[in-house]
Amino acid sequence: MDKHLARVPEKLRPRFSEIVALTDAFCDAHLTPEFRDLCRALTADACKKGLPVTSGKAAGWAAGVVAAVGFVNFLGDPSRPFHMTTEEMARKIGVSPATLHNKWRAIRGALRIDRWDPRYSTRESVEKNPLTWILSVNGLLTDIRLAPRGAQEEAFRRGLIPYIPADGGPGGIGPEAEDGGGDRPRARKTRARQPKGSRPGQRTAAAGAVPVYTLDVSLLSGPVTEKFAKKNRSVIRTIQIRGDQTLEDLHEAIFDAFDRDEEHMYEFQFGKGPMDPKGPRYVLPVDAELEGGPPVAGTVDQTTIDDIGLKVGRQFGYWFDFGDDWHHQIGVVAIDPGPPVGKYPRVTDRVGESPPQYVDWDEEQE
Repeated sequence: MDKHLARVPEKLRPRFSEIVALTDAFCDAHLTPEFRDLCRALTADACKKGLPVTSGKAAGWAAGVVAAVGFVNFLGDPSRPFHMTTEEMARKIGVSPATLHNKWRAIRGALRIDRWDPRYSTRESVEKNPLTWILSVNGLLTDIRLAPRGAQEEAFRRGLIPYIPADGGPGGIGPEAEDGGGDRPRARKTRARQPKGSRPGQRTAAAGAVPVYTLDVSLLSGPVTEKFAKKNRSVIRTIQIRGDQTLEDLHEAIFDAFDRDEEHMYEFQFGKGPMDPKGPRYVLPVDAELEGGPPVAGTVDQTTIDDIGLKVGRQFGYWFDFGDDWHHQIGVVAIDPGPPVGKYPRVTDRVGESPPQYVDWDEEQE
C-alpha cells in the first residue's frame, strides 16, 4: 500500500488510510485481494485528483470506491462472480444507497471512469476485453499482443495498454501506479450511430412485406427518487419498429424515448418471464465473447425484430446499465402487416416523465 500512499497529498493521508481500511475490510470479506488492491489504487487517485474526501464520513467514500470498481468489472451482472447490487454494497458497508450513489457519481466524474477501464479492471476483465489490445498502428487496427516487444513497451509507456503482454502482466494494476492514474488523459466514449439499414448482416424484406411491431416499454426499476416514484406511478413508452430493424435500433429508440444522455451496456432477455435472468439473451458483440452466464442467443446488431418470432402478448426484458440496473419490461401490443409508412422506429405514446439518468442525491437530501 506504500506505493499508493506516496501518491497521496500529505494532508489527505490520514483520510486515505481511513477509507482504505474500510475498503480492505469489505474486499477481504466479500471480494478478493485483487479487488482490494484496485480499491486502494482508485482511492489514491481520488485523493490526488482533489476530490473532497475529507467531507462527510469515510464510509461514504469507501462505498463510492467499491461501487466504482464494481462498475468497471460488471459486479451488477448476475452472471459474474461476486455479483452484488449497489444496494447490497451500501448495506454491507453501512451507508444508505443515496450516499453510495452520490460518492460514486463524484468519483466516476472526476476520474472519468467507464466500463472496462484498464486502470481499475481485474486481470480477468482485462484479458476478456478484446478492445483493450486493439490499437491503431500506422493507420491499421492491430492486436498489440501480436506485435514485437518494442511496440508493446511503447504502447505501455504511452498509457495505451495496462501492462506489457510479453511480461504476462502485473495482475490488473497498470501504469497508473507510477503516473498518477486519474490524471492520465483518456478518450471519452460518444454515441456513434450508423445509418439505419446499413449494418452488416441486417435482413431486408421485400417492399410491402415488412410488418410493424407496436411495443410498450415499461420501466420496472432503477435509481429513482421517492419523490419521482410518487409523482410517476407508471413510466411507459410506446414504440413502433419495423420487423427488419434490429434490436440495436430498438435500444436506440428506447434510449431516446427515456431521454438518456450517456450510453452503457445493455441486453434483451427472453425466458419464461419478462425478466428471466436464466433465459436466452441478445447482447452486445463484446459481451458475446465472454464466457459464463445465461445462454447468448445472438447479438443486438445482427438480430432483427422479425428474427425473434414475437407474437402479440409476448413480454421480454431489457436491462440497461449493469451498474445502475435500469430494468424494463417490453410487451408486444400489436403486429401490423405493413407496408410501413414513414420513419421508424418512432415513439407514439408517453406515460409519465422520464427519470433523470443520474440523480443529484445532494439536492434530494436537502
